[in-house]
Amino acid sequence: TVRSCGFVAVGTDPIPIESMRLKLIRDGYEDYEYLTYLGHHGLRAQALAIVKGLFPAMYRTAATDAQVQDAHLQLANLVAAVAGEDHGPLRSSRG
Repeated sequence: TVRSCGFVAVGTDPIPIESMRLKLIRDGYEDYEYLTYLGHHGLRAQALAIVKGLFPAMYRTAATDAQVQDAHLQLANLVAAVAGEDHGPLRSSRG
């Protein structure tokens, strides 16, 4: 196994496989972009309400994966509403 830049190459397969660490970093960055976008479009209070519902204090991080995914979808739906995309509620593409 060779590890480099967040990818894992297994055996002689030349196709890199993303590591869980890289996926989590990317998800966190995407959530940050959602929060920043919503803040710039007047929805900071709504976005922070979603975040505070998930993490009421910085040191309390006992949220389940399902709760995190639900909060991500709520943020994504707010972003879609601001952007004028009327595709109905979004579903998770993470996994």
